[in-house]
Amino acid sequence: MNIENRHRIISEIYDDYISDIEERIEKHSYPKSMLTIYSKVRQIELIKKSLDNSDGNFYSSQVLLRILLEHYLVGYYMYFKTTTDKNDRIGNEYFDEYLKSEIIKRENYYYKLDKIKGNPKHENIQGYLEKYGIFESMEQREIDSIHQRASQFGIRKIIKYLFEHEKVTQEEKAMHNMLFDFLEKYNKLSSYVHGGVSAETETFIKDGETKRKEKILENKDWGISIEFSIKFYFLFLLNHKNPAEIIKLQNCLNK
Repeated sequence: MNIENRHRIISEIYDDYISDIEERIEKHSYPKSMLTIYSKVRQIELIKKSLDNSDGNFYSSQVLLRILLEHYLVGYYMYFKTTTDKNDRIGNEYFDEYLKSEIIKRENYYYKLDKIKGNPKHENIQGYLEKYGIFESMEQREIDSIHQRASQFGIRKIIKYLFEHEKVTQEEKAMHNMLFDFLEKYNKLSSYVHGGVSAETETFIKDGETKRKEKILENKDWGISIEFSIKFYFLFLLNHKNPAEIIKLQNCLNK
């Protein structure tokens, strides 16, 4: 079975769960972690829709695929760590440390901008954080600890964890080796996100229109593969105590 048909079948199974999926997540052994992965599924769906509508816009297609790859790698990490650790820690850290780290970095950026403008609203970063009510009297070592735990969601840390983890099955190891294709594509597409010279050259070079059209179609195939994969892993973990559903998912994968 080709990837398009696999994607269609897994999407049909996924759609059957939509009506009560939030209730299933709440009753799950790892509700916070399942919620984070569910969020990634929904984000990937939205990005893929835009990727599917990128005909004639090579540059946007490349940017969207890069974003899609990053969302997938984070989502897969969440899935793998939850199944490996068999606890809800990754979800708790995502909604706690990662959120706090984002807030601190954002407010610190505002603080630096205000200083450049010569009009800081507060004397230090603590003043900018006061409105949140969760950083009161927080020392620098605590902030550093938050950033350290949040850094696990960075792509470099994710790859290091996946490839250096000791307890992996042969199937998981094979899956991780397949991620090299994702990572090579991820690296190549970085130029488009940051407005690099190679991205500019590939986009505007003369006599390259045929290759660009082919690349847009190829990117759509990547989108299908990514959405299929993240939905499969989400449903697999959602049904980790339901053998009948696991068998159905495995049959879909093996066809």
